[in-house]
Amino acid sequence: MKDIFLVVLVVILIWTLWFFGGKPSPDGTKRLSFFGTDISSPSIGATSSPSLFKDEVQVSNTQSARESDINREHLGITASYSNSGPVSLTGWKLKNKEGRMVQIGKAAKLPYSGRANTEESFFLAPGETAVVATGRSPIGVSFKINSCSGYLGQFQVFTPPMPASCPSNIDDARASHRGLEEQCLAYIAGLPSCSIYTGAIPADLSSVCANYIRDNINYNSCADLHRNDQDFYKTEWRVFLGENTSLWNDAGDFIRLYDASGNLVDSQSY
Repeated sequence: MKDIFLVVLVVILIWTLWFFGGKPSPDGTKRLSFFGTDISSPSIGATSSPSLFKDEVQVSNTQSARESDINREHLGITASYSNSGPVSLTGWKLKNKEGRMVQIGKAAKLPYSGRANTEESFFLAPGETAVVATGRSPIGVSFKINSCSGYLGQFQVFTPPMPASCPSNIDDARASHRGLEEQCLAYIAGLPSCSIYTGAIPADLSSVCANYIRDNINYNSCADLHRNDQDFYKTEWRVFLGENTSLWNDAGDFIRLYDASGNLVDSQSY
């Protein structure tokens, strides 16, 4: 009976030392020295198996994780150009040095403004990058950058900013609406790119012209017109974790990326 009591006492002592003395190490374990011997025990997100995606996907742009504003805090996840095919990031996890872990969700490859967008698992093709922001999406979903995405930055703030290059207003007008008069086309040619026109339509322009400007120079119309273009989609996704508080420490952090099976893919510190 006394022997059993001693065994239980030793077990409690070891657990207490581990719980209060263990420190997370970069490999995802807690280590402590007990009678001169290192004892390792897995912490949250630890893995004993290498990921199948090791060296195929890397954490990048870690300096942007230093941003103190949650709406600007972000980092990159990049797929190697040498990969044999696309890699799904949905269900993967990011973990900071404090042990906080956040899962990467789904995305709407082609979002529309003012509509309900269906989100699905998304994939990084070889050479593509996901800009992973800690905060919430200004348009409500994660998405892939396309040639019309510049419109999305007119009324919402993105970090990094949306690209300011969109298909030509005048080229679209000539291609999609043959009934516009030359005076109208000349006016459209002077309108800024990637911008919904919010000013007054000159009185000397026809109602057909005015209606075209109001109804067609916007993100949704641009996406409908160009979605089948060969170069419509770009090589960057915008992914939002939807967190309410900062994930990465401004002074420095240890970033770990785990695949959907819980295996460590990459780790970076800053």
